[in-house]
Amino acid sequence: MNSMLVQTARFGSIEIESDKIIYFKEGLPGFESLTKFVLLSPPELSPFHILQSIEDGDIALIVTDPFIFKDDYAPYISKSIFKELEIEDDSQAVLFTIIVIPNDYKKMTANLMAPIIINSEKRLGKQIILDKGDYPIRYPIFQNLDGKVG
Repeated sequence: MNSMLVQTARFGSIEIESDKIIYFKEGLPGFESLTKFVLLSPPELSPFHILQSIEDGDIALIVTDPFIFKDDYAPYISKSIFKELEIEDDSQAVLFTIIVIPNDYKKMTANLMAPIIINSEKRLGKQIILDKGDYPIRYPIFQNLDGKVG
């Protein structure tokens, strides 16, 4: 199995197995030139994960499963997105939302308007901007985590 060493601002030098790389063909909004990421899941950050750029060690986004804090979240994702990411079965699709954690962590928010969808088998990802549904860009989540942090 091939692996590579990636320098990151947050975790120092980490070894990444090449089959763990997630490809974002169009990058992420604001980071269009970055197409290769890896999902890091340090146990101490549970239920959060780090979507770490392999091409720029300074770029790391905190993500989580939106259903942990909003169980009625039901974003409409078009069939064309599933086709683009080669998702043939719902079980292949993993949904994340980007989290912003300010100095006062109790004011953390989730971007429910622009979820990230990943084909967990083929390692293809895309951040989509929802055009249906009234989801906020800054949804306060701390009070909805109910002891699920840590």
